[in-house]
Amino acid sequence: HPQVHPQKETYWGHVNPIGPSGVYDEAKRYAEALTMAYHRQQGVDTAIIRIFNSVLADEQVLFDDGTELHRETVAQLAERLATRAIAARYAPRHADAGGAVAIADGAPAVEYPLDGYRVPAFENGGRMVAAEASSLIAHPTDERCFEVRTRYGRSIRVTGHHSIFVEGDDGEPQARPVTELEVGDRVAIARRIEVPERDVTALDMLDVWRRAEGDPWDLLVESPGLGAEVWRQRQDVFGLLVSERRNAGPNWRNGAWTKIIRMREADSVPLPVLRRIETRVPDGARVRLRTPGRSVPLPARIEVSDDFLWLLGLWVAEGSWHESPGNAFLTLTCDEALLARAASVIEQRLGLHVVHAPASAARSASIFVHSKLLLRLMERLGFGGNRKRIPGWILGLPLRRLKWFLEGYREGDGVHSGALLVEGKRHVFTTVSEELKDDLIVALARFGLVPSVGRYETEFRKKTGDRKHPFWMLTLCNVAPWDPLCWDGGVQQRLNARATGDLVWAPVNEIEEIAATPLVYDFSVPGLENFWAGTGVMAKNTYGPRMRPHDGRAIPTFMRQALQNRPITVFGDGSQTRSFCYVDDLIRGMIALAESGQQGPINVGNPNEFTLLALAETVVDVTGSSSEIIFEALPTDDPQVRQPDITLARDLLGWEPAVELHEGLARTLEQSGADVLVGRGGA
Repeated sequence: HPQVHPQKETYWGHVNPIGPSGVYDEAKRYAEALTMAYHRQQGVDTAIIRIFNSVLADEQVLFDDGTELHRETVAQLAERLATRAIAARYAPRHADAGGAVAIADGAPAVEYPLDGYRVPAFENGGRMVAAEASSLIAHPTDERCFEVRTRYGRSIRVTGHHSIFVEGDDGEPQARPVTELEVGDRVAIARRIEVPERDVTALDMLDVWRRAEGDPWDLLVESPGLGAEVWRQRQDVFGLLVSERRNAGPNWRNGAWTKIIRMREADSVPLPVLRRIETRVPDGARVRLRTPGRSVPLPARIEVSDDFLWLLGLWVAEGSWHESPGNAFLTLTCDEALLARAASVIEQRLGLHVVHAPASAARSASIFVHSKLLLRLMERLGFGGNRKRIPGWILGLPLRRLKWFLEGYREGDGVHSGALLVEGKRHVFTTVSEELKDDLIVALARFGLVPSVGRYETEFRKKTGDRKHPFWMLTLCNVAPWDPLCWDGGVQQRLNARATGDLVWAPVNEIEEIAATPLVYDFSVPGLENFWAGTGVMAKNTYGPRMRPHDGRAIPTFMRQALQNRPITVFGDGSQTRSFCYVDDLIRGMIALAESGQQGPINVGNPNEFTLLALAETVVDVTGSSSEIIFEALPTDDPQVRQPDITLARDLLGWEPAVELHEGLARTLEQSGADVLVGRGGA
């Protein structure tokens, strides 16, 4: 409760440090103390800014960068953006540009502009859309940080003052800081997500080889008629071989002609020769590696058919990768029927020979496919090594295509979890990889499905004792139709949870305090202010020009209630006063202070003092509402008066506010729109 009224810059404040508002009040005083100490010690211009609420650097986010869907940690995204900024020869925008603004520890906030990026976000009634993100903001933090875990195995790691969405009394999402969450609160997780869809129908093996940074002379292209074309242009080809020094020694000329004759006879030419004699790869051409021994060709253009996507899903579930200097092959291990189908796809689509190894007492049935080029193809598809992931290009496929990959994975995974599958009742997906588990959550969310996720351990009795094998299990119950190959036509799931549009209200199971990361991050999503974070918890984005209707402050609360023609709740008798400064005036004042060279503190606010009752009455007038004003008990430590003395701002900055309360409220209503202010527009 201020003891000086109006409040001058020289007033030191009077707060209850252990009251309900103690953290809020003391944090502001502490921030001023740190900022001024930094100014005195380092001798730089400073001003106090409010730090963005954010997710931790090691938390994952889901976004589309205009070319492909990505699921990765936000720090990985920031690193790529920083590298791109350097390569493009422009620096990311700093919040302390010109030294005018700095945060308490001296490290600047950094904003990376985003062009063409989209993130899953919710709008009217909880409907998920692919929303445009304008920037990624990074800054250090000294806040307490938490991991929130919910039912269905969803989690998010955020700073304590970051808000996630709880279920409001009206069933609509309401932002609440994590420090105010309690176990049992219901928070919003995404049931269904919308992403930009892109189909991939074919792959070019020449591009695969280029991206693998292979020597172009080591890739041979075969097609009927190529040998005749080489002979027709033999002088050009001879010049190419000589200039590239493809032959050495005293007989280099004969060596070059010998190569040309072999090309003519075999209809097989190195890639640089093809580029010299042809403008395109002939239809039906095949490629092989130039090796001392025998090599197996692949089609130069590989069709990404439905059965090929099924094969990739099966490989992620049951495949492995092997490569050494003298050998390279892929294997699949599962039941005989699936192996026979997989072998048929490999032989028909890739033209490769498949080696079958029947089941024995020591091992399950397997197939082997030997081809170094096949391994390079798998790398290009995002399946390099034995790291199991679902690549972004697959997660972003149209649903009619994504279903084939999911079905391949389900069938392969079902070999080991068949006892857990109940025909027509539930699906169970298992994996030992946490990354793959999170990819599966995204893939199922594309169809609007919410699996329950749990971590378990199984034991296999061995001669040396018991061995525990941890794994993740994703369970889908009560799904109709049961067949994943029908899901693209619409699928229903009965959950034991309430839902609002595409959001499911999942109870909080645990809130654990965790260590902060050096930097924390936030997406700017204009107009929606939320995005997918962690394993599908919807995070509030607080960077933007608008106030959310549920942020708890007087103006958005009164405006929302008035526009819904609901009673406007005023605490106490409404005689407590506040100062309301329109955002345009505030920004002018901040700029004037930053450019003035003054150290402050300087009050920048509206000296016109209004009671909360007068504010409520003005809101009713501006909105034309029929709401009545009702009174509730006054909260503990609620300030009775608040009014800035702006004498210094007038004298030193030549600043004073120009927009009065009635006009500012009218502008707020006009620029935000009624739908936004009542929470239907998500601003």
